[in-house]
Amino acid sequence: MAAVTQPSFQSTFSPGSNLELQKSSACCSCQEKWIGYKCNCYFISNEVKTWEESKKYCASQNSSLFHLKREDEFQYFRNLSKDVYWIGLLYDETRDAWIWEDGSILSNNL
Repeated sequence: MAAVTQPSFQSTFSPGSNLELQKSSACCSCQEKWIGYKCNCYFISNEVKTWEESKKYCASQNSSLFHLKREDEFQYFRNLSKDVYWIGLLYDETRDAWIWEDGSILSNNL
């Protein structure tokens, strides 16, 4: 699982163990073992957890599952690892839509 943070915002997703970790991005400083990318900090975990377990772990770390907002984020993290990881997206059958943890609907352009 991985976590994203802006100065005090965080979310999560999870690539593999062969990542080159950066301690900071160009505009913010990240905690040890976090990846800095475009003013966000991302935590990558190699632990195997269910989606719900990952969500709870992130909450315990004052973060949330990864919330993809821009195409460049997708490309950057897709290039880090070909593994599959949890993100903060779930299907809401009552709304017949993919919903992010914060309640927003997945953008058609992503």
